[in-house]
Amino acid sequence: MLQLNIITPDGTELSESVDMVVLPGVEGDFGIIEGHMALTAGLRGGCVAIFDGAMNPVRRFIIGGGIADIDGMLCRVLCEHIVELDANHQAPHDMADTVESALRPYLADASTIRPYT
Repeated sequence: MLQLNIITPDGTELSESVDMVVLPGVEGDFGIIEGHMALTAGLRGGCVAIFDGAMNPVRRFIIGGGIADIDGMLCRVLCEHIVELDANHQAPHDMADTVESALRPYLADASTIRPYT
């Protein structure tokens, strides 16, 4: 499994083992699984989706851009803001105003992201 760490200026927001994560790269979405080649990539604002072994999306987040650092068994995502979406791809109602204005434009990405099989 791949260790996924999502880090903001406030600290580590997520640290868990995942089967696959799809990230919103500046040149398009890309999937990461265990054993991925070493890579550092810029991220645009959009949806980060975590998939289980059957390629079903299990969690979705919206970020406002950042950097991904991948090295085989570890994927680190550094971003300024992150919000986890509910099962209906909706942001929580209590998002802070600054976070909401930064992330609201990227919510449409959450319902269209799919695994790459």
